[in-house]
Amino acid sequence: MLLLLSFLLLDVSFASASGRMYEISEAELMQLEENLSGLSTVNDGQREKLWNLQELLKASGTRLEASEKNSRMLGVRLDWLSKELTAQTTSLENANRFLQEYEEEERRTKRRIERQRNIAYVLAAIAVIFCAAK
Repeated sequence: MLLLLSFLLLDVSFASASGRMYEISEAELMQLEENLSGLSTVNDGQREKLWNLQELLKASGTRLEASEKNSRMLGVRLDWLSKELTAQTTSLENANRFLQEYEEEERRTKRRIERQRNIAYVLAAIAVIFCAAK
């Protein structure tokens, strides 16, 4: 009898050591399964959204790299165009200065020719008067 009682106590101690047992109704079990199924569906949807977002991020990164490369190329071109503009501005300023100098030289030449013409008229008038006086 003692032996039977010791086996019974031993069996009770193992049952209590392994954890408590809970009873659950079929409706509660169905509700838990539905909740688990719903959570699994939501999880799959979230995983799909995450994958889509990762693909969008990769595409955005690629576009960003292309835009940065394009920006660098445009910056280099802008620098080159700025230098070209500076050179052309300098060239135009030099051409304008040369044209002003040429204009001044032409004015002086025109005044000299007018003076020479006036002197020639005066000499011609003196010659005519001198000839008429003789």
